[in-house]
Amino acid sequence: MVSTAGQKEQEFASRIARRFEADGYRAVNPRSFSRRLPPGYQPDLMFEKSGEVIVVEIKPTKEYRQVDQLRALKQAIEQNPNWHFRLYVPPALGESANTVDNLQSLDERVMLAQELNDRGLHEEAAVTLWMVIEACLRALLTRRQSRPNEGVSGMSMARSLHDFGELDEGELSLLEEAMHSRNVAIHGFRSEPRSAIPSRHFDFARGLVARVQSQTELPPSPLAP
Repeated sequence: MVSTAGQKEQEFASRIARRFEADGYRAVNPRSFSRRLPPGYQPDLMFEKSGEVIVVEIKPTKEYRQVDQLRALKQAIEQNPNWHFRLYVPPALGESANTVDNLQSLDERVMLAQELNDRGLHEEAAVTLWMVIEACLRALLTRRQSRPNEGVSGMSMARSLHDFGELDEGELSLLEEAMHSRNVAIHGFRSEPRSAIPSRHFDFARGLVARVQSQTELPPSPLAP
C-alpha cells in the first residue's frame, strides 16, 4: 500500500511529466543513458527533445543532499552537451503557500513600483521592487531546502537557487543590477544622471512572482525565462 506521502510524491512527479510533455518533450528511460550519467546515479525522470536532455531529481526536504553534492551532480550531468539538471522538492504534507511569508500582495507591489518609476521616484521604485524580488527568492529557496535565516542576503539566496538550477546566469546578472539600484536608494543616495528602472527588471520580478504563485499547483517550468 502506498503511503500518503508516497502518493503525493507520485502526483508531483506526474505533474512534472505533464509539464514537460506539454512543452514537447518525451519521457525516456534513464537506463538507456546510464553510460553518460554519473556512476551509480539513477534520476527520477528524464526527458528528451531534439537532442536536448533534461535530468530530473525529486527529493523531499528531509532527504536533501548538501548543496556541494548537488553542485557536483549538476556539473557532472551538464558536462554532456545539451544536458540540463533540474531538482524539484515536493511540498510537505499540509504545507501552505503562505505559512511563513505573506505572498498575497506581490503583484500589487510590482504595480506600485512601476507607478513610482513612472512618476520619476526611481529610488522608491527600486526599494519596492527589491522587496518583491527578495520575498520571491526566499519563498523559492524555502521550497528547495529550508527557510533561510533573516540575515541571509538576497544575492546569497540567488546564488543558492542558481546552484539548484532555479536561476540561470542571465537572471543572476539582472539581480545584481536590481540590487545595485536598491543599494544606492536604501543608503540615501540618488543616481545621476537620472534614469528610470529598466523594464527588464519589472519583467523579471513578474516572472519570479509567477513562479512563487504557481509552486503549490505545478512545479515552475525550468524552460521559463
